[in-house]
Amino acid sequence: MTNKSLLLSLIDASEKLEDIKIKYNSCWNVLDELKVDKSRVFTILTKCDDGVIGLSDLIENIGNDLDLFNPIALSAKTGYGIYTLKTMIGRKLYSQYLSERHHSTEVTRAQEADTSIIAAADIHT
Repeated sequence: MTNKSLLLSLIDASEKLEDIKIKYNSCWNVLDELKVDKSRVFTILTKCDDGVIGLSDLIENIGNDLDLFNPIALSAKTGYGIYTLKTMIGRKLYSQYLSERHHSTEVTRAQEADTSIIAAADIHT
């Protein structure tokens, strides 16, 4: 992964918790083998539709069982969570940009423009 890369780990929240655990652990085993920086991984719980009974409990249970820090609940059907996801991505990329700028003596205009556009994308939606 490049220093600006982010990885989205998608979890189908409609599956059984035991199946979710197996797939999640398998995924992290591969990411560990690849030496992926875990701070660049966002965990997304998909299929978190408004009609799901006990949605908040479901999200909390999955988060607790997998020891997830701040998972993002998302519904492609209703758009729920899209704003949160875009905001978190923008903040992370902007934070990386500031960190790189602080630690680097030379930042090209293209890098500045690219990162600024991504970080500011959420403001205009």
